[in-house]
Amino acid sequence: MNKVISVLIIAILFVNNIFAQALKRLPSGIEYKTIKAGKVVKKAKVGHMINTIIEGKVSGQVLFTTKKMNKGLPVNFKVEAPKFKGDVMEGIMQMNEGDSTVFYIPVDSFFRGGKPPYVKPGDKVVYNVKINWIKSPEDVEKENKAYKEFVKNQAKQKAMMDKMMADQKKGQLAAAALIKKDAAMLTKYAADKGLQDVKTTKSGLKYVITQDGEGPNVPKGKQVVMNYTGTLLDGTKFDSNIDSAFGHVQPFMFPLGQGRVIRGWDEGIQLLKKGSKAKFLIPSGMAYGAGGNSGGKIPANANLIFDVEVVDFMDVPAPAPPTPPAPPTPPVPPPAEMPVISPDAPPVDAVPPVIVDPKIIETIKK
Repeated sequence: MNKVISVLIIAILFVNNIFAQALKRLPSGIEYKTIKAGKVVKKAKVGHMINTIIEGKVSGQVLFTTKKMNKGLPVNFKVEAPKFKGDVMEGIMQMNEGDSTVFYIPVDSFFRGGKPPYVKPGDKVVYNVKINWIKSPEDVEKENKAYKEFVKNQAKQKAMMDKMMADQKKGQLAAAALIKKDAAMLTKYAADKGLQDVKTTKSGLKYVITQDGEGPNVPKGKQVVMNYTGTLLDGTKFDSNIDSAFGHVQPFMFPLGQGRVIRGWDEGIQLLKKGSKAKFLIPSGMAYGAGGNSGGKIPANANLIFDVEVVDFMDVPAPAPPTPPAPPTPPVPPPAEMPVISPDAPPVDAVPPVIVDPKIIETIKK
């Protein structure tokens, strides 16, 4: 047992001796030891800003801690010149970015106006300091400038977003008011014209089936063959494919539900059958809206009346197969070479005539 105690005492004395040898001493008498060295050699200087955690104790009593200043988070301090002998700032100016250091300050240097009663002679004030980062005044100014610019841009973006939201809300209110106005106008039109059995869809389309058709309703995606006449509420006719005055007296065909016509048609024709005739009372939002039509015949936000007939419907024709590419043009043969005539050859006119034997001529005659 005594042997074990002796070993422990020797080990404690050995550790204390190493610890004591590891301490460094400043001219003011402050002793310190770097517990953990940072990776950057960058010392804190007067005027620099540091992000740090500091805690000071003496005789087991906490004198100062940054943990109570920022909800336990590190705080920013501006490094100042030491104001008295034993000021911990002298020690902080020996630290590099990322260092964790413990400082030992004599109580006589620290408590210049008298020591608290719990402080014993020979005690030292112990400061544990960790520096997360160090920034020069130039770095701080640059970051502050960037932050102010960021805040300014955020304010601009917020103002733009607020305006966008206000415009959107204004547009929604205007659209709701227009829908209500259109519904009232179409209801009045139906009453003035004495229309019976007028039905209204959830989207606001009003319609009257004036002639029943046969078979199922026209399904979405089919090719529809239509006759139609369109008018404004005041009776002005703006288009028709059964009136020769508009120059296109032939059935109108289009794929239903593909956005090829106004929304009032895409929705309304799906309520009809082959052979059906109907009158559509279409609010402006389901017609040409605020833009009217390109020809200028339909004004902005105009409610439209269409008399329509479903002549037929069928599958949409399959697209024509692509035209095969033309065969390549054969290359043009090179021109034939002219025969080379020897300069010694006789001219054509100089070729002697063919002499025929008279006996051969007599034989031919016979």
